[in-house]
Amino acid sequence: MWLRRLLIPLVVASLGLPVLLLLIVATARLLGALGDEVGALALDRIALGGGILWVADLVALVILQGIAGLGVAAEPLEPEGVHDPLDELES
Repeated sequence: MWLRRLLIPLVVASLGLPVLLLLIVATARLLGALGDEVGALALDRIALGGGILWVADLVALVILQGIAGLGVAAEPLEPEGVHDPLDELES
């Protein structure tokens, strides 16, 4: 359960951060075209930090997905006590 609580925000961030970064970079370019070099530089630095955060989010997402995959593979495919009628046909 704790894994799902971590995965959901990471998935949302991995989809939302690129959109936010696109808006920040577009605003920085607009400010640069209007002559506000200081504002454009500030937004460029913010976008760089957001890009680093996005890459870290993707790495964490891949690692947690791997952990989740290992947890699912370790569980039995069918619960104990469940009778499969096809087992009788094979013998």
